[in-house]
Amino acid sequence: MQGCEITSSPVPVLALIWLRAGCQEEEEEEEEEEEEEEEMKEEEMKEEEMKEEEMKEEEEEEEEEEEEEEEEEEEEEKEEGCYTVHNFLIHLLYTV
Repeated sequence: MQGCEITSSPVPVLALIWLRAGCQEEEEEEEEEEEEEEEMKEEEMKEEEMKEEEMKEEEEEEEEEEEEEEEEEEEEEKEEGCYTVHNFLIHLLYTV
């Protein structure tokens, strides 16, 4: 019957309390680490999204620049064509 009376000595009770407190601290630390990992993952995802958005914007800007260059080239070709027609007409007027 003496083995059944654990509460008669304060040492085992204190040891159990100490162990429980240690386990709780470990659990809290693990939870904090998990939360930090989740936050890091969220930040990485946000950074990736920002990079993707920047890449899309750059691509759009490049496309716009290419379109503008093409339009300018077309205008230049039209102007050159007009000058050659104009010069040809002047040449005809003077030769006739």
